[in-house]
Amino acid sequence: MKKFFVLVIACLFINMISASAQTAPKDSTASKPWFTIADSASFTGKYKVEGQEFDMVTVVVKDTVLYFYAGTYEGPLDPLTKDTFLALGQVAINFLRDADNKVIGFKADAGNGLIEGKREKPAEVPKK
Repeated sequence: MKKFFVLVIACLFINMISASAQTAPKDSTASKPWFTIADSASFTGKYKVEGQEFDMVTVVVKDTVLYFYAGTYEGPLDPLTKDTFLALGQVAINFLRDADNKVIGFKADAGNGLIEGKREKPAEVPKK
C-alpha cells in the first residue's frame, strides 16, 4: 500500500510538471524584459547579402516570435541584447542602426566568416 501511495504521488507530480511545460509561453522573449514583440517591427524586412549560398535574408514575426529565412535556413531569433540575436543556437546576428536609430542592416558571425546584410524591402513570409 505504501508503494502504491508513492507511485500515485509521483504520477501526480509528473502530470503537474507536464501540464506546466505545455502552458509555457511560446514567445522566446518572455524572459527578456528589455525586448518585446512590439520591438520586432524595427527588425522585420528583407536584407540583401552577397557571397553566400542565399542572396536574401527575410526577418518576420511568426507566432509572436521574431523569425528569419535565409535560403534553406530558417528559425527563431532569440534576443541576446537590444540589437543582437542568436539564430540556430550558434549564429550571433547584430543589427545595425543609422543616426535616426532605424535598422539598416546586420552583421552575423557564422563561424566561417562574416555575413553582412543591407535592409532593402518590407518583410513577408517566403512561399515554399
